[in-house]
Amino acid sequence: MSGCLVGGDSVDAQRYLRIAIACVIAVVLLTVGYGIYINDASRAHIKKMEEARYTVLPVANTKYQYIHSRAENLNVHAQARWTVDVTAQYDGVISAIHCQPSQHVKAGELLAELSNGELAASLASAEAGIEEVRALLINAEQIVGRYHYLLAYNAIPQQAYDSDSVLRFALH
Repeated sequence: MSGCLVGGDSVDAQRYLRIAIACVIAVVLLTVGYGIYINDASRAHIKKMEEARYTVLPVANTKYQYIHSRAENLNVHAQARWTVDVTAQYDGVISAIHCQPSQHVKAGELLAELSNGELAASLASAEAGIEEVRALLINAEQIVGRYHYLLAYNAIPQQAYDSDSVLRFALH
């Protein structure tokens, strides 16, 4: 009987050892998987940050700069005789680049495209304001037309039509 118990303990110990090894393998696999996920997320973030550092230039001001070669730490750095600084009139994020590094470009050539959500929202707000003023103008023209019609049939006195109260009423 006692041999059976010892054998049973041995079987239980082996089962617990297998479970412990399986748990260790699972933890290692989860850690490696999480490391791969973090690495991929970091690369995506770095790529996004690299793309965001460019600016879209709908209209750009430029100027020439003369840069001459120089020697530093016994290494010679050759640089172009002139370069051009480009700045944008509006802030934004580059949505497309139409030139390559060190490519020669001509005046008026499209270099990049900017996207700016705030600028689009401001434009939409301004257009809505214009439409509101147009509606007020149409309303005022209709009121003045009615007063003109009433004046033609002597329904109102000339003094009421001539006063600016008609226009004040039309605009409010």
